[in-house]
Amino acid sequence: MGLFSKIFGKKKSDNPFDEEGIQYYIKIDDEAFGPFTLAEVRQYPLLEDTLVSTNTLNGEFYEAKYFECFDDIVQSLEPDFKIADDGTIVYLKRRNGNR
Repeated sequence: MGLFSKIFGKKKSDNPFDEEGIQYYIKIDDEAFGPFTLAEVRQYPLLEDTLVSTNTLNGEFYEAKYFECFDDIVQSLEPDFKIADDGTIVYLKRRNGNR
């Protein structure tokens, strides 16, 4: 049992962003939405530049790509394909290796 668990009597999660009491906010078109739990905000199709904050960040918003808790769901802004000079579609590999 860690020092904080002994003092406060609660085991801390491996993911500090999954702690009870953490509230998430999403900013879209300069309007903030929330509060959401981590489970709720993970249901949204977040882009890597979607602005996200928590009640622990003093009103500062950061792009979703900077939150490790969203690494597996953040959608890249990189295109899936490009159009070659001859008009053919060339598929590009995504970060996770999928086409």
